[in-house]
Amino acid sequence: MENSSSQAQGGPVQFAGAPSATGAGFVAVLAFRERKPLLKRKQRPEGKKRLLLLSRKKPKPPKVPKPNKFIIVFNHKRGWELPGGGILQGETPEQAASREFLEETGYDVSLVERIVSDRGAFFIGKLGKRRGKPQDDDIKEIKFLRDVPKDGLAFPYEEYVELLRIARGKGY
Repeated sequence: MENSSSQAQGGPVQFAGAPSATGAGFVAVLAFRERKPLLKRKQRPEGKKRLLLLSRKKPKPPKVPKPNKFIIVFNHKRGWELPGGGILQGETPEQAASREFLEETGYDVSLVERIVSDRGAFFIGKLGKRRGKPQDDDIKEIKFLRDVPKDGLAFPYEEYVELLRIARGKGY
């Protein structure tokens, strides 16, 4: 990344692959699927105790939580990329991001935060309900991943890693 040090101080992120924000207008969404809560056991009625043979002598150490998975799409013309695209006339970047996300994935998205960039509008979002199949014929596959794949990316690997680093720093 050309400008990763300025992002830590709140400066814009620079991405080489995306068109200029002053030109055609470009949006991309890094949307995370929330972890499903673990099943909780029902409380025992009063007076009922656990059998001594089933109780643990040592408590288990807490598990390290796995990071949330994000959605990535395979565009047969460009490769693996974040859902996104161009901004239409009269559309806000937020409207364009939601529309493009739905077209490319078939899912709704709740945009949570915008990442400042001099190349386009990048959003962090939460995955919503599935509304059907992707409408974009260029999209051939959708995956949920925890880390960025190293091969077959539409844009430089470092750009995806930087976006993911920013999002993980915000708790996603």
